Amino acid sequence: MNDELRPEMTAHHDPSERYVSDPNPDLGQTVTTFIRVPSGRGVTEVAARLVVDAEPWIVEASLDRTEGPVDWWRVDLPADNPVTNYRYHLRSGSNTTWLNAAGEHTWDVPDAGDFRLSTEHRPPSWVHDTVWYQIFPDRFSRGTSDDFAAPLPEWAHGREWTDPIRPDLDVAMFDMWGGSIDGITRRLDHLKSLGINGIYTCPFFPARSNHRYDASAFDHVDPLLGGDDALRRLTAAAGERGIRVMGDLTTNHSGAHHDWYQKAIADPASDEAGYYLRDDSGAPIFWKGVESLPKFDHDSEAFRTHLYEGPDSIAGRFMSDEFGLVAMRIDVANMTGRYRDIDHNLRCSTALRRTIDEVRPDGWLLGEHGHDATVDLHGAGWHGTMNYAGFTRPMWTWLRRDDQPVVAFGDSGPLPRRSGHEVARSARAFLSQIPYTVQLTGMNLLGSHDSARWGYTVGDDDLNLVGLAALIGWPGTPSIFYGDEIGLAPDASWDVPAREVMPWHEPDSWNVGLLGEYRRLVDVRRSSAALARGGMRWLSIGDDHLTWVRESADEAMIVHVARGPHAPITFDVEVDREPVVRGIDVTQTAAGCTLAGAGPGFALVPVA
Repeated sequence: MNDELRPEMTAHHDPSERYVSDPNPDLGQTVTTFIRVPSGRGVTEVAARLVVDAEPWIVEASLDRTEGPVDWWRVDLPADNPVTNYRYHLRSGSNTTWLNAAGEHTWDVPDAGDFRLSTEHRPPSWVHDTVWYQIFPDRFSRGTSDDFAAPLPEWAHGREWTDPIRPDLDVAMFDMWGGSIDGITRRLDHLKSLGINGIYTCPFFPARSNHRYDASAFDHVDPLLGGDDALRRLTAAAGERGIRVMGDLTTNHSGAHHDWYQKAIADPASDEAGYYLRDDSGAPIFWKGVESLPKFDHDSEAFRTHLYEGPDSIAGRFMSDEFGLVAMRIDVANMTGRYRDIDHNLRCSTALRRTIDEVRPDGWLLGEHGHDATVDLHGAGWHGTMNYAGFTRPMWTWLRRDDQPVVAFGDSGPLPRRSGHEVARSARAFLSQIPYTVQLTGMNLLGSHDSARWGYTVGDDDLNLVGLAALIGWPGTPSIFYGDEIGLAPDASWDVPAREVMPWHEPDSWNVGLLGEYRRLVDVRRSSAALARGGMRWLSIGDDHLTWVRESADEAMIVHVARGPHAPITFDVEVDREPVVRGIDVTQTAAGCTLAGAGPGFALVPVA
């Protein structure tokens, strides 16, 4: 955020439907863009600077209209390249500024922060309207018989549903509680009552661990989870309730017990021997040196055809009507196809996109990435990423508890507690590096199977709900980790204890107050076009509060979140209908809409 310009005096543009006539144009199409400039700034000239065929071009803008205290400038831009970078130049007398996705600047800035139009992204529209619910299958629910779906293999430790998590890693990865895919189907009405319309399930392939990211086969569903027919039953029953299902595929590695790897070791002349990377001595290469996870070689055409290229591939089959998945999350997508001087990541993501487009034209491809994913998110490959860097981490550092350490994976120690100003800068730094359409179809989350529980991170129901309000108000598709809605595992400070069983057997243990608020906020997200497709414009930033407005073509909603008390804030807008609030007072006066409160709290305010 530019410290020299307050949010209310900053010019604004974002490549959303409010400011761009077509956020996903065809190659060669001309789009109309609008720039919002406070009239009090005295801006007399606006021009767009775009890059065509790697050469900058200047296109003059014209004043389209004035609405109250705001001037709207208009300029037409050609989308002549797959990704078109552009920014705006504003002049007021002898003062000039650049406006790009990173903000407004009184100095020259590199192109990395420019706005982007992508002609290749083309996400499915339904993703904008989806609220996801992530499930760790072994821990969510057993089937209707309350028995294990199949006999346990020799490596697994059978546990009773009421048994506690054992944190010792030597046993924790092999403890099995017997949750199944039919168990998920059994609990669909709970998800429906929560307002969920998307299920993201961790891997369902056979493996030698309860997390199943060490697959021993990819061509069928683990019998321990109910087998292929259980997945078909889930997608059919979920579809009847308007709920879509996303699978989880690992394209970076398999398990060492995978039948492909076993054949590769046994027969160096086999096709499968070419499926895996080897070093100069011929030794297998493993993901991060973990010898149970051999890394794939994407140079192998036979491997690519088997796993993800074409409708007959494994990815093609599971995304087709045979199984009914409508989306696929790719585990460690950031490392897929990459090793030393090898980089086949884009080839993998674009091939997966082609496969999905062929078998499921409205399918969604999500890549996992735990840090800076911006280099891979310009539209041609992954539709989006799990937004740990641009949302999760900033919110953790802003709302994290003070009385216990909070550690995020990839960090050397406990997270700091940062101010709202620092959080806004961090979030905008990541948002400015990718097309806004990609941000809108990325997944935002407060926690997952790979992290501490959100309830532990904040240690307080009020702060929990402040984070949830930020989640449903942030650009992107929100995801809730199973059990967060009832306050599950509030002491889970890392991923293993976070994978607690869902206590269907102990309804009295549920935090029903938290559940009611989760339902209320999910309903707001599901019913708001602005929150689903709108742009994002900052209104006010303080150490203890953050306020922005989401604006679609026909709706605007102010999102206000506060971790503590702050001075009243007034905006020159009119409240359109009843706001959704907790711990914040919303008052409409002749001067505008005022937000005040001791916090923690939130306000979601529809405005005219």
